[in-house]
Amino acid sequence: MNGILLQSEVKTRKVKECCEGYKRLEIRDKKNGDASCVPFCENCLAGVCVSPNKCQCDPGYQGTDCSKEKQ
Repeated sequence: MNGILLQSEVKTRKVKECCEGYKRLEIRDKKNGDASCVPFCENCLAGVCVSPNKCQCDPGYQGTDCSKEKQ
């Protein structure tokens, strides 16, 4: 042989996938770059997405996407 050594190596790693209705959010911290899954909403105009396609409206707003001001 010509002095070249070939070695095969197999490595595995865990890949975290989010469930349907959730999206991956990278969290940067000093210990390790981790990720978590957070609920995804198409539109939460005046509110916060609390579960897949479910908005929690800010005070004074209503509707499925929190786009309507309360009268």
